Amino acid sequence: MRKTNLKEMARFGGEPAFRWVDEAGAFRRAVVSLDAGQSLGNERLDTPVSLLLVEGHASVNAEGRQVELRAGDLLDIPPFLDHSITAQSRSILWLHRYEGADAG
Repeated sequence: MRKTNLKEMARFGGEPAFRWVDEAGAFRRAVVSLDAGQSLGNERLDTPVSLLLVEGHASVNAEGRQVELRAGDLLDIPPFLDHSITAQSRSILWLHRYEGADAG
């Protein structure tokens, strides 16, 4: 067993922070910290991604659609979908990316 406090891992002030929690095996998991107004640019991943907003308020834009996330919201992003994330307030996100059974 391993306990991880996502809020303690968050780092604010400066560039958006992206901290890997686990990079081994079929999953990649990270804590993403964004100050209000900060964005993670256009991404297009070849694997599915789940975003859980732990704290704050953020918008995800994907191919002309905007989804508002508040603390506790979970968003699944399918592969090959162009998307970006913008923090409306100081935000902490939990990113979970499936890499497939062969990863690691």
